Amino acid sequence: MKRSSENAGHTDEGRVEWANANFLQELAYSMSQLLARGEHVAGAVRLMSDGR
Repeated sequence: MKRSSENAGHTDEGRVEWANANFLQELAYSMSQLLARGEHVAGAVRLMSDGR
């Protein structure tokens, strides 16, 4: 007998794939935010090093 969630098309494997895809999307966004902040910090350091 299949579980009701499987009958609705929601298998455990499908949920894991969705969770993995969601995690990777959030990780990519977080990494892009960190890289952007790093660029801002590097720019500020360059300006201070140049005496501006």
